[in-house]
Amino acid sequence: MAKKTLRSAQLSWLALLLLGTSVFVLTTNFPRTGCAVLRNLTWIHLSHGIANVSGGFNLSLEEYPRCGQWVSVAQGLMAWSNGNWRESLSLWKNAEMQGVTPILLKRIGDAYESQGDSPQAIQYWARAGDYKSVLFIGDKAYQNQSWELAKRAYQLVIDNGPQSPNVYQAHLGLALTWWHGFRSMDDAQREFETTIRIRPDYLWPYIGLGDLLREQHAFLEAIYWYNRGHWVAPNDPSPLFHLGLTKYEQGDLLFAERYVSKVLELNPAYARALWLRGRIRLESKDTSAAVYYLTAATSAEPTQYTWWLELGDAYLAEKKLDQAREAYQRALLLRPDYETARQRLLTLPQSRDK
Repeated sequence: MAKKTLRSAQLSWLALLLLGTSVFVLTTNFPRTGCAVLRNLTWIHLSHGIANVSGGFNLSLEEYPRCGQWVSVAQGLMAWSNGNWRESLSLWKNAEMQGVTPILLKRIGDAYESQGDSPQAIQYWARAGDYKSVLFIGDKAYQNQSWELAKRAYQLVIDNGPQSPNVYQAHLGLALTWWHGFRSMDDAQREFETTIRIRPDYLWPYIGLGDLLREQHAFLEAIYWYNRGHWVAPNDPSPLFHLGLTKYEQGDLLFAERYVSKVLELNPAYARALWLRGRIRLESKDTSAAVYYLTAATSAEPTQYTWWLELGDAYLAEKKLDQAREAYQRALLLRPDYETARQRLLTLPQSRDK
């Protein structure tokens, strides 16, 4: 199989080499045919990652520079292969004025993105119909809290690609952007509901909408959407965890514990359920159990600084001062500006061994 693959690759590169060589001959002796071959060769390179431009390709441009748009496209490819993004962008923009193709628009978008100009990149990708790349920029902007760029990217997908298979993800991303970036709860709720309408079998908009409502203390509505999420994905522990968290925030520790038990039946290593059980046990004054579950939770997800603080509180309730100090210090190490952990350390009594 490996030999067959290697042989196939060798034949492919041989075909490209022959095509590149033919450009020089044909463009010199047969102008119309030569331009057609130049167009085909640039098309190949545009379509397959704009790399490995042959020397014959470059020579043909010097010998016969009268093939219109394709000369600019090919020269842009040469510049790109040499790492000269600015020159390739200038050449492709010149080619754009002579005629537009989706692949050319896609590569102009790539050139803008390589220079860090994401707003221009997404405009060209949208014109090229490359909504997957636009969505990627939206997700990256969301992660970087560049809210305006995220909103613009998601909206481009929604406005221009209503039949795109990625459009439900754009609605979900826009919902989260309205919520976390702009604190516009009504807009966020509308986008969550639109996502559910487009993809009723997709779990996460149910969770997102429930979280949005729970944050506003609309607990009954949140429970409704979590339950709908559970009906959609009965074997996923996430809706059950969120139901338990809602009951915990309502002060109903008994029902919160029941939901946690269901979560851990589905996934015994579900870190957030271990944390929630630890919180429930701490409030129920079962401090040894609280230490056990909060230790398990912080072992599973050691970067959750608030969990370390709560583990310190559990140790403090057990009068294990050294362990409490270590947990508070761990919380402060993870977040140096965590004032609550700093205050805990300042007020923590010295252990009897010191």
